[in-house]
Amino acid sequence: TNKLQTQIVEEGKTIETDDLEEIEGYNIDSVYKDAEYTQKWDAKTDKVTGNLSLYVKMQPKKYDVTFKEANGKKIETQKIDYLDEAAAPEPVEVEGKKFIGWSTDEYKCVTQDIDVVAKYVPEEDYAMIAMENDEKTLKAGETFKISSQITPISQSEVPVYWDSEDNSVAVVSDQGVVTAIGEGETTIVATVSETGEKAQCKIMVLGAEEQPTEAPTQTPKVDDEPTNSPLPTAVPEPTKSPKPIKTFEPATPTPVVTDEPNVTSSPSVVTESPKPTTTPKPIKTLEPTQKPMSTPQQNTTSDKTSEQAIQPQPIAGPVQKTDDTQIQTNANTTTDKLTWNKQVKLKIVKALKKAKIKATWKKLTNVSGYQIQYAPNKKFKKAKRKTVKSTSVTIKKLKKKKTYFVRVRAYKLADGKKVYGKWSGVKKVKIKK
Repeated sequence: TNKLQTQIVEEGKTIETDDLEEIEGYNIDSVYKDAEYTQKWDAKTDKVTGNLSLYVKMQPKKYDVTFKEANGKKIETQKIDYLDEAAAPEPVEVEGKKFIGWSTDEYKCVTQDIDVVAKYVPEEDYAMIAMENDEKTLKAGETFKISSQITPISQSEVPVYWDSEDNSVAVVSDQGVVTAIGEGETTIVATVSETGEKAQCKIMVLGAEEQPTEAPTQTPKVDDEPTNSPLPTAVPEPTKSPKPIKTFEPATPTPVVTDEPNVTSSPSVVTESPKPTTTPKPIKTLEPTQKPMSTPQQNTTSDKTSEQAIQPQPIAGPVQKTDDTQIQTNANTTTDKLTWNKQVKLKIVKALKKAKIKATWKKLTNVSGYQIQYAPNKKFKKAKRKTVKSTSVTIKKLKKKKTYFVRVRAYKLADGKKVYGKWSGVKKVKIKK
């Protein structure tokens, strides 16, 4: 509890609450004897008999926020509490012009009565931005200048604001020069100051270089007197052509998402010089871990010596690393079914006028966006969803006097697919009349 002021009062007299100092933006509601605001202080009957503390209940002042069209015509007026945010209405469409924003941002933190006017520019002067690169891979310490272009040419000198969503991965200068800092992914966003149009470039920063290593190929052990080892292949008589040898290849594994390049092992070759008069015997090939399909192929010979190729075994599904957890996959898994443990903290869900609610949550680093789910029941039956990249969203066209349940989760792109994190905690809000 903050101390408002101290009054010196003669014993047996009362405290005049009308003389209390006001706090900017708030009105004094009532004065109470306790911090729970259950026992009101009555200036007419209550007397001061010794040192005491009284508790002042405050109410925020309300201010008028009026949104207007460019010609001054009123769109709507909202009564907003001190330091609260007004909900900007949908701008009126004007033929031949494009809406570029409001005349002030003061409606986002109201401290007084204000008028907010819509701003427009002719369509031919509406500035847009595009980048030459959608993504770029760098090593820590490297720099890269993003090439961008503003159209139309008449607006090429309009200021552009640059920002990185994760400065621990890469930072960007006012001229669009990116410097790689640490391993990970981030998005560089360029925003046209006049219109708010945006363009993005995904930056991937590699960690310490690692040389890819090949998985060792299993080769049969050859002893002086091998047990169940492959018998040597005899060279056919000079007047006969060698018979084709049937080899077996393992089934091709389903491709999986991986951060590291796939490495194909080179098959090892085991050969022994046979005796010339021995009749050829069948060759035993090693069986892969998965049941292969039999496809006869013509064996390649060199210097009349048959070769037995031992194919590499199918590789088990890899573990794809993310910034704080792991996404487990296998040969039969698609990225649609990947799970991710990162969780968003839902901060505020607030009811606004005209059957709208606003949800705000804590920003997570190294994510591609957020998905919001809302429903009129806690089991989220017949729920609706919205996908955004910001840390807040205004949901409209809700049913009045209904209670809605809201939750949010982050998602990350993996091989073009969305991988979702855990749902946040659920917050409920009742729509105003």
